[in-house]
Amino acid sequence: MATTGSVSQSVSSLLAQTAPYSVTASFGGDEENGYAFGPASYTGSTKGELWEETNKMGKDQFLHLLTIQLKYQDPLSPMDNTAFVSQLAQFRELETQENTESAIRELGRAFDENLAAQMYSSQSVANASAMSLIGRDVRMIQDKVSWDGKDGTKVPIKVHLGNATSGNVEVKDEDGKVIRTIAASGKDAQNSVTVYWDGKTDDGLKAKAGTYSVGVAGQDKDSSLYTYVQEVVEGVRFTGDGVLVKIGGREININGVLDVSVSTDGSYLSQSSALGLMGKTVRARYDNLTHRAVAGAEHEINVNAGRGAAVSVEIKNGRGDVVKTLKGVANEFGSAQLFWDGYDADGEMCPAGTYKINVVGSDKNASLYAYTEGVVDGLTSLSGDFKLKVGGAEIAMSDVISISTYSNISVPQVPLDVSVTRTSTTSANVGWELVSGATGYRVYRSSSPTDGYSLVGSTSSLTFTDIGLSAGTEYYYKVSAFNGLGESLQSAYSGTA
Repeated sequence: MATTGSVSQSVSSLLAQTAPYSVTASFGGDEENGYAFGPASYTGSTKGELWEETNKMGKDQFLHLLTIQLKYQDPLSPMDNTAFVSQLAQFRELETQENTESAIRELGRAFDENLAAQMYSSQSVANASAMSLIGRDVRMIQDKVSWDGKDGTKVPIKVHLGNATSGNVEVKDEDGKVIRTIAASGKDAQNSVTVYWDGKTDDGLKAKAGTYSVGVAGQDKDSSLYTYVQEVVEGVRFTGDGVLVKIGGREININGVLDVSVSTDGSYLSQSSALGLMGKTVRARYDNLTHRAVAGAEHEINVNAGRGAAVSVEIKNGRGDVVKTLKGVANEFGSAQLFWDGYDADGEMCPAGTYKINVVGSDKNASLYAYTEGVVDGLTSLSGDFKLKVGGAEIAMSDVISISTYSNISVPQVPLDVSVTRTSTTSANVGWELVSGATGYRVYRSSSPTDGYSLVGSTSSLTFTDIGLSAGTEYYYKVSAFNGLGESLQSAYSGTA
């Protein structure tokens, strides 16, 4: 290494050391003639990481020495220009290198901070998404089933068949050997079917209690074939291996979630969610009505609209033809009450069946809709699909618009002063007094005054015409009032003259 002046220790020996080192150097000149630079001390470390700052000669020190050199230079006898220009070049190179190193350090720091922020943001979104699943119905892959080893126990296994009409469910032991094959067919509208494993093998032997693998034969080639579990998410747990979803008393990795919804098929409501709605007031969409073609019976149709808004409702048959148009005006509470007596625009009784309720303009204004409202007073289930019972009607959760914990509705009182007038040999007119809070009335008939009463029709008016009677036979009638909360007791009977 070529130097001007002296260095107390060689650089190579310094680099060989592991402990921090120091170096003292004198840079040329003649102290007696007044232009010596004097000694300068610098320290460093051979253990430093890349770009680590050390107390070594840098831009500031180099500029200090260069300034001193220019200060003591004799203008009449300048130093070697070549050496001076070389020093300037070294200074520029040193400055460029230092700026580059500083820029790289800042870039690396910014990259680390940005990466950490992105990871934190991503984790926050993932956690929030996972927590939003609580209370929702989810469908998840099920590849394990538990068998308790007890006689009579049947393990339900839900199977999605996709486009296939049938499939084979395979139960495997811990060695991956198929011990039982169960045929699956007769899928529903959602391409699913439930099969049951009784804990026996294909040889008719009883399997040991434990956990078994389950799947559909061919699912490795057809992703629409799988076994699954569908329940309401009870909670989530965050672990180092990911997010676990608590469902049906088990914890399943969130990566196994196939579908998230309020319901399975638009009408499904889990048992736990349904029980939680008991006693609560609900408002639900009322898009279809069942017409029984009974003279004197009326269908009540309530429409949500703006206060004082004109409302038009079309009653459509199964072909989509409009059979009757009803018109009304919304009251101060934003509700219009309309009634359809079952007759078409030509005055003919429409055949029995299901009719569509179309609120004109609802396709452009979501606040326009027909609805029914009342307190959930029961549940009904068909093939495991729970629905709410409100005032005798069955409501799917997908139709519920609002849920509240209170109600200003009460069961109406029993209708009073029921009277019956025989209008012909085959018809009779039944009348009664107005009952406060009632949205409709049900009329019951019997040929005995004490028992055997059956429903013959319902109406929202205060009279009902019963037809199809037999000449010479005396009939007796009772009337009840109902609303969204329930139905009153039946009135005292009144008979034909």
